[in-house]
Parts: sequence; structure tokens; C-alpha cells
Amino acid sequence: MFLRYRYNVSKILKTGKNILKIIFHSPVKYADVQENKYGKLAVALSSNRVYIRKAQYSFGWDWGPIFTTSGIWKDVYLEERPQIFIEDLTFSTKSLARNKAAVSVIPFLSDAPKGKYSVIAEINSANQRFVKKFENIKDRNPEISLIIKEPQLWWPNGEGEQNLYQLNVKLIDDKGQLIDEVNKSIGIRKIELVEKENNKSVFKIKVNGRIVYCKGANWIPADSFLPRVSDEKYLNLLKAAKEANMNIIRVWGGGIYESDKFYEICDELGLLVWQDFMFACAAYPENDEFIKNVKEEIKQNVLRLQHHTSVAIWCGNNENEWIWYQDQKTSYKKMPGYKIYHSVIPAILKAIDSERPYWPSSPFGSDEDPNSFNSGNTHQWSIWSRWIDYEEVKNDKSLFVTEFGFQGPANKNTLENCLPVKNRKVHDSIFEFHNKQVEGPERVIKFLAGHLPISSNWDDFIYLAQLNQGFALKTCLEHWRTNGITFGSLIWQLNDCWPVTSWSLIDSELMPKLSYHFVKNIFHPQIVKFEINNKVSCTVYNQSSKAFKGKLKISFIASATGKAVSEKISLSK
Repeated sequence: MFLRYRYNVSKILKTGKNILKIIFHSPVKYADVQENKYGKLAVALSSNRVYIRKAQYSFGWDWGPIFTTSGIWKDVYLEERPQIFIEDLTFSTKSLARNKAAVSVIPFLSDAPKGKYSVIAEINSANQRFVKKFENIKDRNPEISLIIKEPQLWWPNGEGEQNLYQLNVKLIDDKGQLIDEVNKSIGIRKIELVEKENNKSVFKIKVNGRIVYCKGANWIPADSFLPRVSDEKYLNLLKAAKEANMNIIRVWGGGIYESDKFYEICDELGLLVWQDFMFACAAYPENDEFIKNVKEEIKQNVLRLQHHTSVAIWCGNNENEWIWYQDQKTSYKKMPGYKIYHSVIPAILKAIDSERPYWPSSPFGSDEDPNSFNSGNTHQWSIWSRWIDYEEVKNDKSLFVTEFGFQGPANKNTLENCLPVKNRKVHDSIFEFHNKQVEGPERVIKFLAGHLPISSNWDDFIYLAQLNQGFALKTCLEHWRTNGITFGSLIWQLNDCWPVTSWSLIDSELMPKLSYHFVKNIFHPQIVKFEINNKVSCTVYNQSSKAFKGKLKISFIASATGKAVSEKISLSK
């Protein structure tokens, strides 16, 4: 599912009608055969899923149904090619100085040049043009270095402009004829992952020399049936993320390497992408055939996505090491699949994308426990999944949170489109079927009871459960944005693939839940935090790169009358 297949059919095509025949075998039966052959591994949910390179969520997840589909899900086409052509292309910002940037362009040719060929790289913006010619190339992957004077840098949302350039690369023969040509949209920026400051562990993402507080959400596949996901749907969801003041999206490792359009939109909107490789919540095989397949998958997808400015960090997997450590009570270094994330992937990245940070897993760090507060990044699932209330987030000392969340039902109209009237009850089995977490409905009720009234009325329950989700996310995000040690907080999750009670901010009909508006507010560059002990204290935070001046008005309102009994206005700088 994650590979591009290319075959030379020039010798088998015939004049007139040709038939392309593709035979699919059951992915479930194939996975069963492989599991029987190599042995059952420690896997969350369907254990056979790890033996097939297919979107893992299609075997069922705690927010999605089981639809283990088969079929062609991307374009099939005939392509006329010269004997030698540009198969792939990488672009990297090697360094940034005050008034210039050093960049690298590497075309990956389909074959080693036989004869005299030249490569011309041209980088353009509306008012800049830079050209470099590499003559008489001998290497299959010739590197072309360029100096960009007065570069117009690309910045994440809220940090500056999303300046983009057009990259044009031509392959020319010794007669000056154009053999092949590739065009890409690229941006000039430098990404760094900072793990130590003053001999203390930190986890910070630095863009163009500036530490950026990462505000974002996790992305799951936008439908259970992927060909239904349109470019318009991508745009609507990602625009909603930007409008909620987010600057990063994590493509989760149990889904897919997303379409080119997804990353193009992230480039344009200023959304950094934390890109997982497609391994999640499991030990994975290490037999020769599997590893060979994985190597090709990693190489193809890195080459396809590498030029995108938004792609900020590669990550080996989702939760594999952490789950192994928790369940097996032994070092994650003994986990089947360990060498994929700590040997195979790093070697490929070193060869074709060494400038971009790589992180072996999420969560991960330098401690024995991959989910330790003391180093690296964390997933906060004690809150919610382990029945701990969201107010206990005050005890969380994460350096960077890549997952946390709190459930709320889809919007009323979305649920009623799929639920008959007789099933629109809080404890109805069909309504509960639209929550895929074990004891998920029970958690909704428990945490609701701790903060808001309980009502079995259909409309009231949806409203109150969504409201509680909003309060939970606000409480957690406010803590991490103001504690001085956490430099990233990514919500699980932005979107849904079907109508469901889940952790999403936006339901499957692209309707924002109440929690979306709470998140938009708390992710604003300027926020106000109240703390109530024996007195009320108020702190104003400006977390933008620009100075902010304004007025702060605090009102005390009597609940009985709704009238202000005291007001105070002060200047903020």
C-alpha cells in the first residue's frame, strides 16, 4: 500500500486494446498466513496487522471501525520516458547566515549517465532568480550547491511569512536538448531539534534559529475509505488547524503517508509536519522479506516528501518502544522491530535527508522509560485513559507532549445522520458502538459527573460532554503553555474518519466541536491565566515574537444578578 510500482511495458504493449489485470488477495488472509509462518508478536488490537504493509487503522482502532479494504487507491497511468530521466529530487537548506542561505539540490537519475549530460537548477520567486549549471555529470545523484542572497525565509504559522520559491531542474544532453524537467515548490528554512541546554534535558524545535512553541494536533486518515478524501477536505481541515492558531500537525504512524496535496497545503499554511513512519503500537517482524519491503517504502516516501518545507521531523513509529517497555517489563532494545527504527531508517535518512531531525519513536527519550518526563517527548494518557481527571495535569512535567486528549461526542447532526431515532439514547448499544475505546462511554460519564451536571436527555448530554472536553483541553494546554518547561503540546486528535465519540476537535462531517473553540482561544499568541487559591491572581502571557500592548479588564460578576460588582482595568506590556 505504501509503495510505488513502476514497470517497463514497452515490449509488451500491443497496437489496439490492452488489458491491465491486477489480482488482489485478501489482506487479512495474507496477514494470517504470515503470522502463522513467523509467529504471533506483541501487538495491540489485531495481531496479524503487523505482517502486512497496509494502513494499520484499517484493522480497527480505538476511534475507528474495521474496514480492511482492498483495491487500487491511487492513480495508474502510462508514462513515456527517455532512457535516462529524473526519478526523484531532494532540496535542503544547508545553512543560514545573515544575508544568505546555502542550499543543496540533488536530482536522483534513473540511471548513471552514459555520455555528456548537464543539469541546470533554477530557483525563482517573484523578485529573485538563482541559476546553477552542473556540466558533464558522471554521478547518478549529482549535488548542486547554490547560494541564495537575501533569502526570503519560510516560517511556521504565527512566526512570520510562508515564503515559497519555485525550483526547476532540467536534464540536458550534449546537443543542448531538454531530456527531462522537474518542478517543485520549496522553501528556505532551517529546522533543528534541541535536546540539551545548560546541561539540562530539553525538547525544543528551532526554526531559523528561533525556538518555536509547537501548538498543534495529531492527524489520522480523513476517511475509512481513502479515495473519498478530496483536496477540498484536506484544505478545509488544515485551514481549520491554522485558524485555531496551530503551527504543527503530526501525521500519526497507524495511518498513511499522506497525499502530495496534504503537504503542499501545509507548506502554504505554515503548518510544520511531524511525520511518523507507518508503524504503530506493536512489535514488528524482522524477517528478510519484510525488511527489504520496508527499506523500499522508507526510501520512496522520503524522496517523495523530502522537498516539502513543512516536513520538520521524521519519527520512526508511534508508541512501539513505550508499549513494549510497559507490557513486557524489559528493555525496548529487545523488541522485535527495534532495528527498523534504530538502524534501517537512520541509515536511509543519513544517505538522502541528513539535514532534517530524526526521532526514533513517539514517545521517546534517553531514559529507560521511553515516556519519562526527564528527557525527550511524552504521551500523556494517564489523564483520561487511566481514569485520572484532567485537573491532575498540574503534576505533569513533560518537556514536549506529542499526544494527549479527552473524548467528546460528534456533533448532534452528525450523529443523527447515522443513528435512527430509537437509538438516540445515552446508553443505547448502537450509540455506544460509535465509541471504539473499551469503556470509553463509561469514562465520558465519570469525568462529566466530576465537573458538570449529568443529564440523560440526548441534546443536553451531547452539549455537556462536548463542553467538558473543551474544559479538559483548555486546562491541559494552559498548564503546558505557562509552566516554562514544556515547549510543545499536540492534541489527540484533529479529525475523524467516521461519526464517532472520540478525542477529535472536528467531527467526520467537518463540523467543529465545542472543544475546537476552546483550543483556538488557548492557542492564541496572547492568553490570560487565572489562578484561584485564597485569592484570584491573573497573569497575561504574550507568546508571540512581537511586542504587545493593550488593556486588561477584570470583572467580578454576581451569579445571582449577572451584574458586575467590581471591575479593574490595567495596562499590559
